[in-house]
Amino acid sequence: MRQRIVRHFLADRGVEAFITENIPIGLTQSPFLAEKLAAVIAEKIQKQGHTKGPFHIYELACGLGYLTKFTMDRLKSRYPKVYKKCKFHVTDLSKRDLKALVDSGLFDVHRGHIVFESADAGRLSFSSSPTFVYFTYLLDSLPTHHIAYKDGQLYEVQIETRIPDSAKLVDSSGPELAVLLADQIAEKLQNPAWDVALAPSYLNVLVETIHLVPLAEGSLSKHDQNVLTSFLKEHPTDNDFCFNYTPGIDGFLKVLSAYPGCDTVFLDLGYFSPGETPFIRPDCLAGQYGVTLFFPLYVPLLRFLAERHQLPVTVFEQPQETNFVAHLGSTSLQKMHTFSLPLQSRFED
Repeated sequence: MRQRIVRHFLADRGVEAFITENIPIGLTQSPFLAEKLAAVIAEKIQKQGHTKGPFHIYELACGLGYLTKFTMDRLKSRYPKVYKKCKFHVTDLSKRDLKALVDSGLFDVHRGHIVFESADAGRLSFSSSPTFVYFTYLLDSLPTHHIAYKDGQLYEVQIETRIPDSAKLVDSSGPELAVLLADQIAEKLQNPAWDVALAPSYLNVLVETIHLVPLAEGSLSKHDQNVLTSFLKEHPTDNDFCFNYTPGIDGFLKVLSAYPGCDTVFLDLGYFSPGETPFIRPDCLAGQYGVTLFFPLYVPLLRFLAERHQLPVTVFEQPQETNFVAHLGSTSLQKMHTFSLPLQSRFED
């Protein structure tokens, strides 16, 4: 239920949620990150020799759009020959937010080198063969399944959500204040048009109980069960631990693998080791900014999935941070090593 409330909230608020929910977007929309990205893109295009292009560069889930704006600015001023060969595709699921970007005039200076496209990252496809793809904090936002490994067995962590009989909240969405009791809250949530302003209050009254369900009896498909079983066979451990498995990532990587000449760079949240007891670690399953949720990636599983699709993968762990940068692709890009620096902390300084 928590995920359903969050999805409804985000669909209604769009990019406004980045501000109202205090999502830390300073790094991902910064000239600092764009500088590094522009250098990597320029190196990639320069390795194509005298090929005229156009080379199609995609940002997935662009949000506010500033990362592409600053990246294009840097390419135009510092690598003009590369810039002339590039066509950027700014994509997002929300047509409304894309229209707002177009109408803002933010990209007017790059007219002729940019197109705006509605695209669902959960069902990835490209209108033109991509040369380079990038995105930030995308994979951790896709619908996920929580998985536990305990005593040598895999389980799906299913979360039972209920509204306790004692629940109350104040509804200020109408002309007069009203106090909603448990049954009224449940009735409101059944209405697809409920007021998103109440989302924080709804989330606060939910009570969640964890149940471990044997993997074969859970909601995952046989294919996904086999993927997880294969992963644990190749990465045996004596530790009991939990992690997230996002079926959409497997399909996402499969699509990217169909473009062997393409390189992909992304920044996301995740962790690298199973961690310590208790083995059901809430911080490994989900995190929250205001009303929004994110699901940290288990990096060894990400590597395993990429290798299944014969995608070379290099991960740059950020010291003392949960951020990491990954490069998918076979091109040797020397500029990628600049991402091994502590991005978030340096940016905050």
